Amino acid sequence: MAFRLEFLALLILLLVPHIGVAEETLPDISNMSEDELDKLPQETIERLPMKEVMAKYFGDELIIDYMVSLLLSRLMYFAPYSESETKEAIKRFQADLGNAVTGELTVGQFNELHRRFNRSSENPIYVPGTGDELFIGMIDNYLSVEGTWIIENDKIAFPINLSKIECHKHTKICKNNQVDVATPNFESDNDSSQIVLSVYRYEIISWSNTEVVAQSKTDCRTSILTINNSSKEVFEVTRINNAKGCDLGLVTIPALDKPRISRMLPGWKISYNFWQDRKKAASMFLNSEVRSLVESFNKQMKQ
Repeated sequence: MAFRLEFLALLILLLVPHIGVAEETLPDISNMSEDELDKLPQETIERLPMKEVMAKYFGDELIIDYMVSLLLSRLMYFAPYSESETKEAIKRFQADLGNAVTGELTVGQFNELHRRFNRSSENPIYVPGTGDELFIGMIDNYLSVEGTWIIENDKIAFPINLSKIECHKHTKICKNNQVDVATPNFESDNDSSQIVLSVYRYEIISWSNTEVVAQSKTDCRTSILTINNSSKEVFEVTRINNAKGCDLGLVTIPALDKPRISRMLPGWKISYNFWQDRKKAASMFLNSEVRSLVESFNKQMKQ
């Protein structure tokens, strides 16, 4: 329903009442239907007690306690904790790890706690490009396309990426401006992503009314780029020129077991699925008691 999205946004943002607005008598929502709640003014909805709304829609007030506690704890509103509270929390963490429950963290346990915190608090980076089909702009002597690369039947080093390719017939050059987001390895305790900017040049081999084919060749590899405006396909086939790979000093480019086929697709869905999988994996780091509560809540949301 339309209200659910607005409701979840309220949960995340914890909106406060408007300042300077005259006090109004809040409606009694205990006997209201969901449709009646949906029709209330947004200003009124924002002032309703969250627990009452939660109970009305989902029949469960526990999840709001969890979410409020989570947000307040990240802003340190529970600090300072007492020594006994901290010790009991450490014991629950150690129990979830399957370690001896002592209430005193080891160095290894602290490092694992730090890693889990970083993985659970990541901010997703989404790539533009919706739908299931690429938009390829091809006018006279100019072509452009934008999307995200995947590798068929293999993993790509930077799953979150965005490329814009521009081809000019008169220069016989296609240029790919590419942005790669280097997200931390899931097993790492690193808490930040990095942006890598690259530019690749291809020499145009052929140009027709529907298709442009271009080539990039080095001592290590040769890549053939094909952009087809008719089928809305963009793909690249890369093969090795040196069976031993290439040592470039700071970087070693490995040999390929077989030609590699890369394909460009609209990026938003790819980046969304990447972060959904990552969040699902990180959700396993929650306190096991809270995890059971969240799982129960998610089941209610799907009904």
